[in-house]
Amino acid sequence: FYRLGGNFSLNWNSFNLQGLAFQGVDDRAFNVFDPKTDYAFWGGVLQLDWAGLPNNRLVGSLMYNWVCPPDSEEARRLDAFSVLGRYYLGSWLAVNVAVHAEYTHRVFGTGEYSIKDDLFTILLDFDF
Repeated sequence: FYRLGGNFSLNWNSFNLQGLAFQGVDDRAFNVFDPKTDYAFWGGVLQLDWAGLPNNRLVGSLMYNWVCPPDSEEARRLDAFSVLGRYYLGSWLAVNVAVHAEYTHRVFGTGEYSIKDDLFTILLDFDF
């Protein structure tokens, strides 16, 4: 397999805009649609982050990502939209615990046969 792409990151005050575009190929053993050929695709990510409160204790993110087969076969396109919030707990001498909430809406395919799902999670993160 391989991945080839490029990215950018722009900062302004407490905002950061990031983007990534890539093209990839997976070995034919991982191609569930046609096991006789390698699976080629392209995709990307666009993300906007905001950090606020003293010491950037609160972080919010909006993210859109997609993956498409190279033949633009819309039936296999994957789109996902995510919203994330994170609040860091504890002393600022060693911040290693955060409350993390995330919601994602995914759409696989287009038209009447598309598959849609919604995912939500709340986590307590420990990082040492």
